[in-house]
Amino acid sequence: MKYLLSFFILLLGSGFKPNYSNGQTTWATKSSVWYYAVIESFFEPNVGYLKIQYEKDTTIQNHFCSVFSKTHYKPQLDSLFQYIIDTVDEGQEYFYTSNDTIFYLATDSNFYILYNFAALPGDSWKVKTPYRWRNGPTISSDSLITVTVDSIGTATINSQKLRELFVHSNNDIYFYGNPIIERIGAMFYMFIGAWGLQDSYIPILNCYDDSLISYHVVSECDKIITDIPGIDLLHNKISVYPNPALSVLKIESNYVPISKVQVENLLG
Repeated sequence: MKYLLSFFILLLGSGFKPNYSNGQTTWATKSSVWYYAVIESFFEPNVGYLKIQYEKDTTIQNHFCSVFSKTHYKPQLDSLFQYIIDTVDEGQEYFYTSNDTIFYLATDSNFYILYNFAALPGDSWKVKTPYRWRNGPTISSDSLITVTVDSIGTATINSQKLRELFVHSNNDIYFYGNPIIERIGAMFYMFIGAWGLQDSYIPILNCYDDSLISYHVVSECDKIITDIPGIDLLHNKISVYPNPALSVLKIESNYVPISKVQVENLLG
């Protein structure tokens, strides 16, 4: 009993906070791995993937944090116009959990809420310096995005009941992909992001795995696509000109007849 009491005193003194809700972890564990498909370009039919996985634990600003590494597997053409797979280190992300809330280390070296699974409809939180994936649009680093919960629910994955959130932001460009599921995160990318047609590097969830659940949107988590069967965009079978255009835009195809053209702005 003496040793057990000493153990609990040690935990309380170190600022240790359990990472559990309803008997299970609210956020990622040491076995967590995410795979995100990455649309590498709208002008070439190729898709790579981003892999995020646990690397180590560390302490930042008195918070016990989990460190996750990001590796981008990117198909690209070499000098002989053959596809090769380039491996790019995309850095690290730092998280800590307090009760039902997950915090992440932002680019200004402060922690902000990533998800709050205890939130109720109408509750909101602030996101500082929204995540920018590669060449997406940017806003001031002093800007705050407000995320508001529209509704809550429960998702059952591998017989595990997981809380889910449906949210919206007060910015038409920066948003999460609904739903946000406990342990897994948002269905688009893990972070709130700027997703527009001008951003050709768009991550989309393929798979999530840990020791308890397996959530696969596709059968091949690490699939790399370097062409689309039947369509060769590299041989100029579809022409759009002039670029830029003022009042008249011509679209020609020597592959299939054009029956319909749909034009959308950056917001879809």
